[in-house]
Amino acid sequence: MEYNTKKSKIIFPQYGRNIQKLIEDTLKKLKNTNRISQYIYILKIMKNKKIISNINIYKRILWDQLYLLTNKKLKKKEYPFKNKKPIYYLKKKKIKKLDYPKNGNEYKYYGKIIPKLIKSIKKIKNKYKYKYYIANKMKINYIKWNNKKNIKYSNILNDIELISKLKKK
Repeated sequence: MEYNTKKSKIIFPQYGRNIQKLIEDTLKKLKNTNRISQYIYILKIMKNKKIISNINIYKRILWDQLYLLTNKKLKKKEYPFKNKKPIYYLKKKKIKKLDYPKNGNEYKYYGKIIPKLIKSIKKIKNKYKYKYYIANKMKINYIKWNNKKNIKYSNILNDIELISKLKKK
């Protein structure tokens, strides 16, 4: 019994291993004149009754996929297009990796908005009322983050003082 891990890698999983085996057999067994008719037969199977608005582009994509399925052994004579180079699947775009954000927030459990709110309190006249609302929100966030049942308001008020003294980097 052959396991999939010991078999060759599937290049295009949407076509399956049978199409890939057909292409490998045509490369090994058939001569150049018979190959083209066999490739056209394989392309008809690959179409799989899909309806595409621009048929010429779709045919070009199928031939490019066939080129890659043959491990780039498809000869220039066998390739039906003018410029003789497959274009669609050979250009690989590199995906840019996102950097992990480094904001230096020591109090992550309060969120990003809470330090901004604390710094904006300095401009407001009625500080104590807003300080109480922010402290209540900080308590809720702290309990959610740390899975604790209780926290003292004195700890939160100390954190408010520390956050207000922090400078933005």
